[in-house]
Amino acid sequence: MFLQNGVYCFERVCSGARSYVAYDPQPTEDSVVTLCRYYCAQKGYDSFKRRVSWLQKTSHCSAIVALVEYIGEPLLAASHGNSKDFSRPYVRTPADTMTTIAGNVESVSCKVMYDDMIADMDVLDAPRDTRVVHNKKYNVNAKIVHDKKYISGNIC
Repeated sequence: MFLQNGVYCFERVCSGARSYVAYDPQPTEDSVVTLCRYYCAQKGYDSFKRRVSWLQKTSHCSAIVALVEYIGEPLLAASHGNSKDFSRPYVRTPADTMTTIAGNVESVSCKVMYDDMIADMDVLDAPRDTRVVHNKKYNVNAKIVHDKKYISGNIC
């Protein structure tokens, strides 16, 4: 069913040309349900697609039923930037974990903090390795030095 010039029609193809023939009698607006579709593919990996289809009444815009379909196999993670280790894909450390590291980095050593976080946290929330903790400690200390306008080294 198609809506052409405010009239509900059905499509007829004859010799490759499409023509629309109006329904007689015309259905009421309350009896018409529209099928809406939305398509997308995974960024950088076109063989995994998602299709969302839903039914909605034409008189109001609330969805009646929705169906989500996934086609293909997802690419879970990819190597990052100039990475040479393709066996371990890049996964960003959550912001809450980084905040926890920043708050405790001055009082506890990096190794102890990393071991405690690995023991206490879920695998997805914990830092990837000790380098994450070391880098955060370096950045926190660099910000402190910059904020105090302290010049390190032998320059007065």
